[in-house]
Amino acid sequence: MTLAHLLPLLQETPAFGTLVDDGGAPAYPLARVADLPVSARPALISALANPQRTTLVVTARADRADALCAAIAEFTPGGTDVVRWPAPDALPYEQLPFDLGVATQRAALLDRLRRGDSGGLILVTSVHGLIHLVMDPIDLASHTRILRPGDRLDVQDLLRWAIELGYQVAPLVQEPGTIARRGGILDLFPPGAEHPIRIDLFGDEIETIRTFNPSSQRSEGRLPSVSLLPPSELPLWRLREAGAVLARLDRGGLREEVDAEWGRMLDQMASGTTPTSVDLFSPYLLDRPRTLLDYVPAHGLVLLDEPGANRLAAPQHRRQPSALEAALVENGEKAPRQRCPNAEWGDKEAQLEARARVKMGLVAEVNATD
Repeated sequence: MTLAHLLPLLQETPAFGTLVDDGGAPAYPLARVADLPVSARPALISALANPQRTTLVVTARADRADALCAAIAEFTPGGTDVVRWPAPDALPYEQLPFDLGVATQRAALLDRLRRGDSGGLILVTSVHGLIHLVMDPIDLASHTRILRPGDRLDVQDLLRWAIELGYQVAPLVQEPGTIARRGGILDLFPPGAEHPIRIDLFGDEIETIRTFNPSSQRSEGRLPSVSLLPPSELPLWRLREAGAVLARLDRGGLREEVDAEWGRMLDQMASGTTPTSVDLFSPYLLDRPRTLLDYVPAHGLVLLDEPGANRLAAPQHRRQPSALEAALVENGEKAPRQRCPNAEWGDKEAQLEARARVKMGLVAEVNATD
């Protein structure tokens, strides 16, 4: 059961009419709704969303993003997707294992935004999610391959290409981001696909492209084509270059066991293998650091939930990593002068301010010393 049937009642109210023009778009460059109750915001967001554009909602914390995403979905009619941007759980410099499944979700969302196939999408993110670094849209486009039946294909070449991009070789393909070869059959699970893909070859020609059941491994429906995306939002094909730069960092202050771990990590990167905490080294993989906001279409609708809370949360994302970094360096667990694996909030806030159309809640001033 949804509450979408209530939206027409909201859209007919005089107060809502002051926010939008005849086409349903926000009527002014910026609308502030300071006294809107928190419980009413999901309905307003759903009412302002439009099937022809992307809606980005920015809120302060991850738990608020989760709750807001679920509440918006209750008011959203069919044909509109409500998705939370899967931001990393770790703060910068915290070393959590690389999650290939989540990375494929991010890659699929970025590609959807890049292709302009995000009309009707309501994307919810926290401040932390908005400063998470991702590859440039140009890199994502240039490292996507489209295959069709009848195409000539060198299986070994495609396998090398996929592994270089970050696909993990597995005995059986069951999880996103994995790939396997059995003779003239290539199985892989690209980001954005609902089911894994099986490519059957006759010689060097693609005979069929099918989906298959990951549990039974049985082939199912045929596909006219398949789009193979990189399995991560980061350009993992640059691991060797990034490792060479990291190898030049001063590691003299590291404890012996930490230095040994760094050596193993650098060996992994030199071989093109994804290290456990690859997010930690994201700035070294990116020629031009980008974030989610760089993918949201220019005509997209940007809404800020409690902009004051967002501004208060942002300094915490500066102070906490800085304190953690200082402690790690002092304890010999981190090389000094390592680049921060997040974008600067000030830059993202300036972009948000230039694009925001609706602000819900109070706007607070943040002291310059924060």
